Amino acid sequence: MYAGAGYDFLCRTDHCVTSAAATEAEDYPVLWLDGIELDGHDDGGAYYHVACLGTFTGITRDMGFMAALRVARE
Repeated sequence: MYAGAGYDFLCRTDHCVTSAAATEAEDYPVLWLDGIELDGHDDGGAYYHVACLGTFTGITRDMGFMAALRVARE
């Protein structure tokens, strides 16, 4: 559907689930970029929803928002 609409790439993100599109055997008509969605409160109590693009390891749901952000930026 997206390729038919003229898209060349899409970013695959899900809440606290890392993407590994390159490991899939299926050939898609668009380029998939890996990522992860993180959401939660910072140390000051403000709520954020962040889409991080790239390949990430070591992020789990139970580590909390700020710890996940620290891992994502490394």
